[in-house]
Amino acid sequence: MKNITHFLFDFDGTLIDSMVTFSRCVLTVLDKFGVKYPNDIIKICTPLGAKDTPKYCIETFKMDVSEDEFRKIMFEVAVPDYESSIPAKETVIETMRELKKRGYSLNILTGSPHETLDPAFNRLGFGELFDNAWSVNDFPTNKTDPKIYLMTAELLGAKPETIDKAEDRQMFKDTMESIGQPCIPSTVVTTVEAAV
Repeated sequence: MKNITHFLFDFDGTLIDSMVTFSRCVLTVLDKFGVKYPNDIIKICTPLGAKDTPKYCIETFKMDVSEDEFRKIMFEVAVPDYESSIPAKETVIETMRELKKRGYSLNILTGSPHETLDPAFNRLGFGELFDNAWSVNDFPTNKTDPKIYLMTAELLGAKPETIDKAEDRQMFKDTMESIGQPCIPSTVVTTVEAAV
């Protein structure tokens, strides 16, 4: 049996169904500025999240807009959805309650900023389930850098090998595995048995 004491969950796409909103945010900004973008733009921007998508798009497409303005437009589209309608994935809340009941520390590390994380987190009642909800904006790096997982372990006061991580994107799974930290499938959020 694994000696796991903590879980570190991704938020968007793992705990909540928000990827449609993220896609709409990015495309809204690009369309507003008349950008001709490739068909795989969402695939490119998804791992960058709201933190790094503006810089990537502005540099790649030579857009005449600041990163702050790009984000502002994204948030104008996203925040109402996070405040009112983005649901938790099926069985997530029940599974988290059971893991918490069994004594595990539940934590979130997301590429989303607090402007979108916090409204959905609060509306869905996650505060009673999770010990921490971190955005990459709380760190000097992002989820493609293995150091962020070591930083979260330090903040938790836990050895990295005692933390299981649930992530829906292969890029981040590969990052964790590059430092010897295996990543469980994001489907773990649907059953307690899969998690433990």
